[in-house]
Amino acid sequence: MLLASVRDTIARHRMLEPGQTVLVAVSGGPDSLALLDVLLQLAPELELRLAVAHLDHGLRPDSAADADFVAAFAAERGLTCYRERVDVAALLRGSGQSPEAVARAVRYAFFERAAAATGAERVALGHNADDQAETIIMRLLRGAGSEGLSGIPPVRLPYVRPLIETPRAEIEAHCRARGLAARRDPTNADPAYTRNRIRHELMPVLKGYNPRLVPALGELGERLRAEADYIARQAADALAACSVGDALACHRLTALPIALQRAVLRAYYARATGAEPLAHLHVERLRELAAAMAPTQHQLPGGFFARSEGGRLIIKRSEAAPAPFELVPLVPGLTPLPTGETLAAWLTEAGAHDWSAVNARRQAFLDFEACGEFVVRNRRPGDRIRLPGVAGDKKLQDVLVDAKLPRGERDRLPLLARGREILWIPGLRVSERVKVTPATRVVLALQLLAERQDYCPSCGNMLE
Repeated sequence: MLLASVRDTIARHRMLEPGQTVLVAVSGGPDSLALLDVLLQLAPELELRLAVAHLDHGLRPDSAADADFVAAFAAERGLTCYRERVDVAALLRGSGQSPEAVARAVRYAFFERAAAATGAERVALGHNADDQAETIIMRLLRGAGSEGLSGIPPVRLPYVRPLIETPRAEIEAHCRARGLAARRDPTNADPAYTRNRIRHELMPVLKGYNPRLVPALGELGERLRAEADYIARQAADALAACSVGDALACHRLTALPIALQRAVLRAYYARATGAEPLAHLHVERLRELAAAMAPTQHQLPGGFFARSEGGRLIIKRSEAAPAPFELVPLVPGLTPLPTGETLAAWLTEAGAHDWSAVNARRQAFLDFEACGEFVVRNRRPGDRIRLPGVAGDKKLQDVLVDAKLPRGERDRLPLLARGREILWIPGLRVSERVKVTPATRVVLALQLLAERQDYCPSCGNMLE
């Protein structure tokens, strides 16, 4: 039964294409084991290549045993298992940040690395229909709008969720029938987590009012997703019609229906800042700015502000350059930066991974022992970096100009440095002196986390 329903979900949402490599995220629990088992059965029919990814968060004493279990499960089926361990507890120590938000950021960064290392075009996650219902309830309680109440998307490339329409009970029955001895995570019963209280306390009560609660909420999410997609397309056209250069014409914006005004402003904010989503509070302040008769402005997250002047609304980054800063980052740990971001740093064994393939915009991997004593800071006169194929060191200024980084962004860029030597320019370069090589024993993993909540107040799209 599960095989047929997953086949139908994959086809209806066009999740996978013949010839693709699919990285299956496997925790060792019932959902992920059932997902891998079903995809293995469907692989010949759908012409898929499979690989397995497992991240050990280090949050439980037996988490290493879970990792060994998943690796053995994959090996028995002839599959590559890409595994890592990140001490999330060490990252969180003294940070005051949400464990769920940090674990999620670390987890998705891991998926990016694993997909790059295995050449996967898709990453399959094990969220099920009950997860979907619980998410919608959780977002409703937080006051999310229609976008948040649309729930977890079945497809948000490269991520796909083949079990998203399958009830948890059906997955458990599949595991029993197939003899899949899944691992059990005791934290799933910990009432300290909001989702667990919703799952174990609130959902049973609500099912007393509607025994079909899970499918009913799934249907609600599907309808709202369709409506959100339609509004997003309308907003794209309306944004183009309202745009005057980099600004919006206020009279055109305020002539739109309120729902479309809000969608246009979120799209404009994303276009102007490269960041999303924008909380409902800020969207409403932007609407007020657009309707204002007198020049005024409003501060936005990430060092941006919005100004209404001459009948136009424009979002810009604050012009004042940040003061020079220099911090010794916690390793392992989370280091808040004056740029509004947080630097996550941890250590991991080099293993056999091709670490050079996974450096990305907000993450990098360096040879820890080659780094020596380092700090994170903004740029200084005389900064240089060693690059491949370049005789001697290259001036940081020249690297940033070659990369066409806007002048206003250069002083805000957090750099990993040792004296005047730059070890990492986020999104651009890792110094040749500290790159991971076959001789590397310990890898320093770095990731820039955006300063944001563990969920979006307007749409709630962050914890899944």
